[in-house]
Amino acid sequence: MLSFTAMNNPPSTLNNQPSTNWYSLTPAGPIAIGNLTPVGQNSGQVGCRWPPNGHQLAACLNLPRDCQLLGPFWYFDTNLYVPLPQPVYTFDTKNDPTQQIYRLQWHQQRWRVQPDHQDQDIEIVGGKYLISGNSLKAFWNAGKSTSPKLKHLPWQTLTLSHNHRDEDFQVKEEAGFFAEMTTLMDTKWSMLVKVIGDYTPPNSSVGVGHFGGPFMS
Repeated sequence: MLSFTAMNNPPSTLNNQPSTNWYSLTPAGPIAIGNLTPVGQNSGQVGCRWPPNGHQLAACLNLPRDCQLLGPFWYFDTNLYVPLPQPVYTFDTKNDPTQQIYRLQWHQQRWRVQPDHQDQDIEIVGGKYLISGNSLKAFWNAGKSTSPKLKHLPWQTLTLSHNHRDEDFQVKEEAGFFAEMTTLMDTKWSMLVKVIGDYTPPNSSVGVGHFGGPFMS
């Protein structure tokens, strides 16, 4: 089940616009996105498509076709977070999260480290952490930050097993066992979406934990 909340005070990172509202989605348990796979049949490909894309979120929210959706973003302690962009690197491998980050520079059709860092060992950390929207703005303009206040990705994956039984309650010999990978978000974290257009929000609870179609409760 997803707890659905309209934001009375939207994050300050992005300006609110007419006919625009922010909504938080807080899972009350593990979430799976269409990945039930028979054991023994491509079982090595079991995975969870996370985070959900815009189409899945729009279906979950039963969003009208004439509305636009931005997200998902991530929401914690009244702050909006986004994934740290890919062209970001560090020398600080002792701290986790790292306390120093630098932006790669696009030069001669390729990403390069900054001139002062040529021939030094670096670690690409883009996509490994979340960063607040305000911190990202300041970091991107400066090209570096020694206090980025990064957050670990606020979710973990769980693999669940299921079985398919016949009328005698015996597990079927063929396609009787299934594996499913789900995602469990950390407490106090929510997904955040921005809806542009004429939209009437649903009740406070949405869905049953599986994305993939309109399943309003």
